[in-house]
Amino acid sequence: MTTNNINSTCYRNISQMFQSKEVDARDSTNKIPFFGKYISKQLKNTHNIRTINEFVLHFKGKSEDEIEHDMTRMFQNRRMNQCDEGYHIRDVNRCAYESGLELLRATHRLRRSWQRYRFSRKPNTPNVPISALDNIRTKQSATCSCITNQRECRSNGCVIRRRNNRTYCNPPDISPGFLGIHGYQGQHDDGDRNKSKYGLRYVRGWRVPRKIGNRN
Repeated sequence: MTTNNINSTCYRNISQMFQSKEVDARDSTNKIPFFGKYISKQLKNTHNIRTINEFVLHFKGKSEDEIEHDMTRMFQNRRMNQCDEGYHIRDVNRCAYESGLELLRATHRLRRSWQRYRFSRKPNTPNVPISALDNIRTKQSATCSCITNQRECRSNGCVIRRRNNRTYCNPPDISPGFLGIHGYQGQHDDGDRNKSKYGLRYVRGWRVPRKIGNRN
């Protein structure tokens, strides 16, 4: 697990956004950096969260484990575990997740001025986890699993694996993979390396992306 990196491409100074009156708690969640219309719609449909106030207070007093559990479900990518333009899409939208954590950190720091920032109650989120998603994947872990041509697989530094008379292109085992939704295995699993888990297929420890329209 890595520490939150202030130089991350996903970092925005949300404390400053409140202090400069760019946002307040009454605003829609889509005003938070990287949430966007899709994430905001998901928050509304799955948790009945529409505003920044509702989002922050949803996590009031929750443990680190509870925050991570809820956030990884809130910020699932629309095309998670699929290939899009040769890229294996993460389970969780990294930048939305990072921004959500920073929102909780910022509002906890500013909690004494909760009325000034238009919260209905004082925020209290002292247990915000250090980000576990801020791992930088290699080109191989991001792309190998989406390659179907054996020559292209080898030329990109990937590894050809065979299972049940089928050929797969895997990243090298030293590559970091993306983390899964809380409670589920991520892209790289060193356990039972060929077992399907929770409907997710693995070959030699690496997640096999699901094809569009394929429920498996």
